[in-house]
Amino acid sequence: MSKSSPLRGRLLALTSPPAKSVLARAADTAGLELIHTTALSALLESLGEGPSTATLLSLAVELLDEAIVQRIASESNSGNLILSAPDVSMERALLMERVGAVALLREPLDESELAVRLEGTVRVVEVGAVVGVIDQE
Repeated sequence: MSKSSPLRGRLLALTSPPAKSVLARAADTAGLELIHTTALSALLESLGEGPSTATLLSLAVELLDEAIVQRIASESNSGNLILSAPDVSMERALLMERVGAVALLREPLDESELAVRLEGTVRVVEVGAVVGVIDQE
């Protein structure tokens, strides 16, 4: 996405530092502002600052358990939830289902796959906004 194109939303991400560059490129491709953190407290603070199009949580981050993932998923500002993990298991797939996540991605993150997921999330949010406007008329 070119720098002159308007942003279409924001991606809030809690991951390890090495993932930031992949996240930045994928977010740019999808037209999203990236707000990246490695600390749970900073992510929770960012959730309070306004709505996100999507929130990506790495299950490899220390202190991130199911109760916290559920809490973040229930926040109105979290947008579409995407989970990532070094290994994908039945337990993690069931967690994805329980919290209503739209995807469970394997780490290290694949930039192309993440960009496609983010673009799909942006399209869903944009269509939802248009439907909301039509419903109000």
